[in-house]
Amino acid sequence: MTQKSIWSIPGVLTLAMILSGFIAAPQNLPLLAAATATLTPTPPSAALTTSSACASDAPLSLVYLPNSTFISNIQTLPDGSYLLRGRMDDMNGIWLARMNTAGDLLWQNLYSGNPDSVRLGANGSIVLEYRTVSLEVDLEGSVVQALDVPWYQPNNDGSFTIMNGAKVARFQNAQKPLWLVEVKDYGGLGALTSDGGALLAYAGVYADRSVYYAPQYTDIKVIKIMPDGQAFQRVYGKLVGYETLDFLQSTGDGGALLAGTHTYEELGDDYDIWLMKLNASGGLSWQSTLKLAPETHYLQYIHFLSNGYLVGAAATTSNDQYLVMLNPGGGLRWQKTITSSRGEVRISAAASTADAGLLLAGETWEKTTVYWLAKLDAKGNLVWEKTIGYSIPDAPGSEVLSILPLANRQILLGGLTNQSGNQLAQEYSAWIAQIPDAGQTLGLIQLLPARFSIITTLGSRPNNLPDEIISGTGIELKDVKYSVAETKLTPLPACLPVDAVYPTPAALPTLTPSVTPTPFLSRHLFLTDPPMEGNDVLMLQQRLYELGYAEVGARDGIFGRMTSTAVRNFQQRNNLEVDGYVGPKTWTQLFSSSAVGAK
Repeated sequence: MTQKSIWSIPGVLTLAMILSGFIAAPQNLPLLAAATATLTPTPPSAALTTSSACASDAPLSLVYLPNSTFISNIQTLPDGSYLLRGRMDDMNGIWLARMNTAGDLLWQNLYSGNPDSVRLGANGSIVLEYRTVSLEVDLEGSVVQALDVPWYQPNNDGSFTIMNGAKVARFQNAQKPLWLVEVKDYGGLGALTSDGGALLAYAGVYADRSVYYAPQYTDIKVIKIMPDGQAFQRVYGKLVGYETLDFLQSTGDGGALLAGTHTYEELGDDYDIWLMKLNASGGLSWQSTLKLAPETHYLQYIHFLSNGYLVGAAATTSNDQYLVMLNPGGGLRWQKTITSSRGEVRISAAASTADAGLLLAGETWEKTTVYWLAKLDAKGNLVWEKTIGYSIPDAPGSEVLSILPLANRQILLGGLTNQSGNQLAQEYSAWIAQIPDAGQTLGLIQLLPARFSIITTLGSRPNNLPDEIISGTGIELKDVKYSVAETKLTPLPACLPVDAVYPTPAALPTLTPSVTPTPFLSRHLFLTDPPMEGNDVLMLQQRLYELGYAEVGARDGIFGRMTSTAVRNFQQRNNLEVDGYVGPKTWTQLFSSSAVGAK
């Protein structure tokens, strides 16, 4: 397809032009022959002026009116068109629309209820899964089947597989199952797999009776239901320690990815994050455990990407966000601590690019929320970043919730914006835009080294957990009532006025270091070999970072050379003896209201 000809909209200066990189450019930067914009940093209270004229030959940027609020997901359908998913104001249901590569909506419908998930089935149809109901929708928007089951998988051969509580069954038609498998007293996680089977798992407790005091441990019990109804039961874990199962999602090869936490009894609350990829028979393809002492880390999200898995993690003792990129085989590609000069960071969308890079969208906030889009290279280094909007009066605000890389270094974005035509609307509406994969750096996002190590904590274990497969009892499927209403949302160009003034991150309110009560200093801190570790080191690092001493690096509770450098810089700026030695004087000044931050 020819992107330039089918996505351009004559007569519109779109928000996508902002995203394409001119926000933080020098003053009087020419955009197109038809228009220029003055980008002088202004106070946040500065209002946008409007103009009836928009520049021509700009990328696509559309807002859907009325009643729409956001587009939460964009998926490519088997024929190359796009499925848009979103919500509508004051209407109970989910909005789905099919858009062709020219940006035209082929159909748009509102389906009643709020499904837990919307995904593509193995046969290419659209599946809406509610808590107790599933709908299969074809590519024309018509409902093929509606049944009273929460999990539903249409298969390539015309059959379908369902999971209802502890029962898994495959049907050729809704009257009689081809097979039925039931799991006894099941209370774990489960998912239907792409091969027409299912995979269920739970953390099971057992006693090690090889020693007299019979300590209790946990293992992960996996039950894989094959496409023919045959069941395989396997156990994974480690003799020492405890596992929890927090995540299970099927993959496109008949298997699934599982994740949770692992801890050793002797280490108390130092929890590691484990991931395990199972193949189509429930066998172990790989397992990787992310370990970073001494903090307790927890899993935030896993993004399934075309070139691997992006794992988001956080620590219970800090606001740090960790990004760990794993290749398809579970090996570590890169890891980063992501921070921002504007405060805490939240990731809202991620996608991999053809050049092995990574696109991220999110927000950062402290006094002012800044929405941003960024690209990382194959090693996790920042290539470019763009601000998309701000939560300040009279300024454009747009948020990206879905990213879909296209051909020819183009990106399709979905989300919400308050731009409508060349005006700012009172409310936000669903927004879609196409932008080029290009930009610059603004000093908004920082990527620092992370220090996770990948170890092995899970392996095949004896099947010492009870047999969970029992003789299945009868199952009856019932048709359910649903409603589908055609909607008539009208796309309207979302363009920024030609003479708009858009504040840069530097023009936003200045962040001031927070003052915290001085904690008790239990020991003097300094650089040693091996390095000192503990919560007191972590508090030191956190406070140095709050004051702007970013050279402290990763806040990991380990007093290394970067921490020593940050301490020396703090001592120098606060008229203390510069020795890298944290005693009572340095510690008290560090947590005082008179502490001098970095320049």
